[in-house]
Amino acid sequence: MLKRLVDEHAPMLDSLAHGLRECASKPIIGARLNLDAFLDNMLRSRISRRVLAEQHIKLSRPTTNHIGVIATELSMYDAVDFAAQRTRQVCTETYGRAPDVIVSGDVRAVMPYIPMHLDYMLYELLKNACRAVMESHVRGPKKRRSLPPVQVCVCEGDNDVTIRISDRGGGISEEDMARVWKYGYTTSSSFDESPKQVEGLGFGQAMSSAADAGRRRFRMAGLGFGLPLSRVYARYFGGELQLKILPGYGVDAYLTLKRLQDQHWQEGVEEYNGDLVITELQSQSSQ
Repeated sequence: MLKRLVDEHAPMLDSLAHGLRECASKPIIGARLNLDAFLDNMLRSRISRRVLAEQHIKLSRPTTNHIGVIATELSMYDAVDFAAQRTRQVCTETYGRAPDVIVSGDVRAVMPYIPMHLDYMLYELLKNACRAVMESHVRGPKKRRSLPPVQVCVCEGDNDVTIRISDRGGGISEEDMARVWKYGYTTSSSFDESPKQVEGLGFGQAMSSAADAGRRRFRMAGLGFGLPLSRVYARYFGGELQLKILPGYGVDAYLTLKRLQDQHWQEGVEEYNGDLVITELQSQSSQ
């Protein structure tokens, strides 16, 4: 039953993106909505529930080098390579070609982490990098035959691992930089339905449409959830995701991951109508 519930709620992000676009399309109130804090809290809570559920399921079916959903020796090189292959495949399907992804640094670095979380973050960051290169060098004013590669550097520290993803896609404008962390914001026009089309759907139709979108989720862009949700994933275990812009040149994304064995976890509880409710899982570095 638990596995069925986890599977049924997997396409929730697509449904949520459709709902957010419908709200934003409403006259007068749409432009004034600020749901970023609400979405951060809701998605963080969703991650907690899914981690607990998936950990319970996996512990009943143990696998080598895993404790539940946590890979005890997750190779950073293998994780980047797997995400890069998927990214280049969808990039080729979209543009007809794709830039190379070159990995350097501490390629032998391993750490305990949840592979699904890391794969989501790397896939989203690599998609952004590849799309920027393609838009800048194939469709943009810098149109040329050769494509600059996306550079990935893995840096292993004592308590964390930082992955830098660098592209030469021309950078981000100041106007866009102020909005890249907002849910629902995207520079792509590839989203499946326009706000008006979504607004005219009933709830059942909208959910069905979102499910169809889930089956086509390996697209280059369109939902507007990739960056902000990746930051929520990174911060969930005490890490961080930051962007450094080089105007006219490209973007450096810095993904910092904390080693899970170097942390302990505390449950935040509060009293609500006489009941104790778990409000969040908060990571703190061990002394």
